[in-house]
Amino acid sequence: MTPSTPPAVVPPRPAPSRLPASLVVAVVVVVTFAVFGGAFALRARARARVAPTSAGVPQLEVATEQAKPQAPSSSSAFESGSTPPAGWVGVVVPQETTDLVPRFAGHLASVEVRVGDRVRRGDVVATLVEQFHKDEARIAGAARAAIEADEERLREDARSSAVHLTRVEALAREGLASQDELLRARQEAGSARLAARGASARRAEHGARADLAERSLAANTLRAPFDAVVIARYADTGAAVDPTTRVVRLGALGPPVLRFAAPPADVGRLDVGACVTTGTPALAWRVMRVAPEVDVASHTLTVEASAAGAPPDLLFGEMLRVRRCP
Repeated sequence: MTPSTPPAVVPPRPAPSRLPASLVVAVVVVVTFAVFGGAFALRARARARVAPTSAGVPQLEVATEQAKPQAPSSSSAFESGSTPPAGWVGVVVPQETTDLVPRFAGHLASVEVRVGDRVRRGDVVATLVEQFHKDEARIAGAARAAIEADEERLREDARSSAVHLTRVEALAREGLASQDELLRARQEAGSARLAARGASARRAEHGARADLAERSLAANTLRAPFDAVVIARYADTGAAVDPTTRVVRLGALGPPVLRFAAPPADVGRLDVGACVTTGTPALAWRVMRVAPEVDVASHTLTVEASAAGAPPDLLFGEMLRVRRCP
């Protein structure tokens, strides 16, 4: 009988070693700061390489070995107060301009002018469909006539009541009329006077309405406010218009105006009466107005000059180079 083999004894495995929790947290914090710090450094470097332009659009700066000197621009010289060598840029405008618009909403019945036409003060430029306002004027006129007739009737009643009161008062003094009759005659006379005054007030009201209707009818016709030339035509016959719709644009006839902007430093040499000239066409202009306020955006003052001998072919909106007379 063989002896039994004792079972093999397996030694226990050692437990795996674990890092302390505080050490794990420290490693995570260090890695996080390293990642975010690198991202912020790259973003700051990208921002340092981008410079905003004057228009607000980012523009990438390109680094060069040696910076080249830049010549001062005409705008910087203009803002510094010195006159640019080339002078200023002016535009030819009429002395007066106006946009004709209707006073009421409606449809254009006709537009009588075209671009380039010359009109005199009071000439008809355009008309609106007048049927609605014609009906209003007719109704208002009829109402005024009716109230005028009613006023005349009430005035006649007031006169009759006054005559009757005079007779009753005479009879009462002789004892031929009672006090009740006298009191009733006085009340009738007073009521008739008040009715006549009310009719007079209503006549004034209806008369004002009739006048307003007639003015509204007249406002359907657009007329030139001064002697002018048609610069633009914005609407045609049949178009729907309202008080915000421009129909035509007029420019006053006569010598044109040269308008340009100058820096404040030059205003002392551009007093009223100073001479400026334009090269093409060669023409001398006299300064007639200088704006009293500096434009905040451009830091300039608006100057207007006129020339009595301006050529007739000088077009509105034409741009000219302006210089001081030698």
